[in-house]
Amino acid sequence: MTRRHQLRVYQEARNFNKEIGLWIIRAELPGYLRNQLGRAALSVMLNIAEGSTRFTGPDQRHFYIIARSSLNEVSAIIDHLEDVFPELQEQLESFDKSAESLSKQLFRLIEAQSKSK
Repeated sequence: MTRRHQLRVYQEARNFNKEIGLWIIRAELPGYLRNQLGRAALSVMLNIAEGSTRFTGPDQRHFYIIARSSLNEVSAIIDHLEDVFPELQEQLESFDKSAESLSKQLFRLIEAQSKSK
């Protein structure tokens, strides 16, 4: 088992990405929103994975910060979707709660790596 698989935040990001990916396939969204949301969600998972392979705290921290930034992008897209497609509110709220949980976990990882050298 690789280090990323041992991280709860990676497991949750993987599930989050899967749920959003499957939802995007079914949702009738404009192509640009589908692409941007899919790419941002995937970026969260990929940057956590890449950060987990780094040997130093500052290197890991860098990728966890990028993952958290991508997560903020996902949240902003969700905000936009709520504004434009209010009928999707219930599903989008679920994604937003998952994003908030991931954000808190990433924040704790970033803080922990800030203290290591």
